Amino acid sequence: MNGGDGECSYNRMSVVQEYALHGLQPFFSEAVHQMTLPHQPQHQNDQIQLHEGVPCLRLADFGSSTGRNAFLYMEFLVTRIRQEYKHRNLHMPEVQVFFNDLPGNDFNSMFGLLPPIKHEDGESGRVRDYFAAGVPGSFYGRLFPKESLHFAVSLHCLHWISQIPTEVTDPESPLYNRGSCWIMGGKLSIAQAYSEQSKSDFQKFLHCRQVELAPGGILFCYMSGRTDFPDPTNQTKPERRHRFLAGPDFEDTWEDLIAEGIVTEETRDAFNLPLFCLAVEEVQESIAKTGGFEVIRLEVLEDLPLCPDEMRMNLLQNPKKCAKYYSSWVRSLVEPLMTAHMGSECTDAWFVRHEQRIAARCRAMLGDAQAQEDYKFFSADFMLVGLRKL
Repeated sequence: MNGGDGECSYNRMSVVQEYALHGLQPFFSEAVHQMTLPHQPQHQNDQIQLHEGVPCLRLADFGSSTGRNAFLYMEFLVTRIRQEYKHRNLHMPEVQVFFNDLPGNDFNSMFGLLPPIKHEDGESGRVRDYFAAGVPGSFYGRLFPKESLHFAVSLHCLHWISQIPTEVTDPESPLYNRGSCWIMGGKLSIAQAYSEQSKSDFQKFLHCRQVELAPGGILFCYMSGRTDFPDPTNQTKPERRHRFLAGPDFEDTWEDLIAEGIVTEETRDAFNLPLFCLAVEEVQESIAKTGGFEVIRLEVLEDLPLCPDEMRMNLLQNPKKCAKYYSSWVRSLVEPLMTAHMGSECTDAWFVRHEQRIAARCRAMLGDAQAQEDYKFFSADFMLVGLRKL
C-alpha cells in the first residue's frame, strides 16, 4: 500500500475500507463472546483476587498497513473485550496489541497516527488503553511464540497472494498470462494456478496462527471471497467486473499505453496482480487440512457497500471528481507494485489514462439513473471467517 499521508496514500484513501469495517462490529462482538478470556482465579468467596502475575491479553493485527483503520477497530475490539470481562465478573489484565505488516510497510507514518496511551491520572482527547508494538514480517510464516496470542485479526489482506505462480510469469510456459494482467475472464489453467497458490498461502497462514493462538483464542478474517462460482476465472459476477481493480477499465488502460508507445505489450504481459478470491469450499478445505480450529462463522456477504449510497450517487453526478476519487483509491492499493514494475513515469501516465477512462464511463451514464444505480464500483463480496482454537 502507499505509505505517507499524501493525496493517494492508503491512509487518505482508506475511508472506503473504514466504512465497510463499521459493519463488522456485530461479528467482532460475537467472536469476543466465544473466546476464552485469560484471568486470575477467584477466591472461594467469589471476590476477585488482584496481585502480580495476572496474565497479559495479547491481540495481533496481521496486515495492518499504514492507515488509521487498524487503530479504530482495535479500539472497538479492546472495548468489547473489556465489556466481556465485566460481564463474566473477571478482572481484565493489561493489553498488548501487535501491528504486523511486511518490513517495507510505512510503520513510521502508521505509528504517527497512534493515539497516546491512557494514564492513570487521566488524559484529554482520544487515548488508547493498550500497549502497542510493530511486528515486521510476512504473516505466511511464524511471527509469535507458541500459544502467546488470544485474538488474531486479518482484514482486507488474505486475498493478496504471496507470489505470482512461476509458470504464469514465464514467457515460454503455456500458462504465461499473455494479453492480460489478471485472471478475471481469462484462461482456466492460469486461474487454477492462482487458486493453488492462494490455497497454499492460506493454509500456511492458518497453520502459523494455529500454533500462535492459545487454546480458546480467536482468529477473525475478513477478505474478498466468492460463492456460487466454481470457475475461478469468475472472481465476481461478470456484470460487476468494473468493481474489481482489474475490471475492464484497468485492463484497457494498459491498451491505451501500448497504443501510445509508452509501454510495450511485453511490459503489460509481465505484470500480474497478486490477487485471488477464495471460494467458501476452498476455505473449508484449508481449515479442515489445518485442523485444530472450530468454525464459529463462515459466510460470504454479497454486494457489500464500501461507501454510503448517497456518496456514491453524488460522485457519479460529477464525472471528473468521481474519476479522480476512484482512480486515487486504486492507486493507493497498487501503485507500489506498478512503480516497481515499470517506474514512476510510466505509472503516472497509466493513472492519467485510467482516470480518463473512469471519467468517460461516468459521463456516459449522466441522465441514466438505472445505469448509475447498477454501477456499484464501491462494493464487493466479502468473506467472514471466524475460528476458535481448540
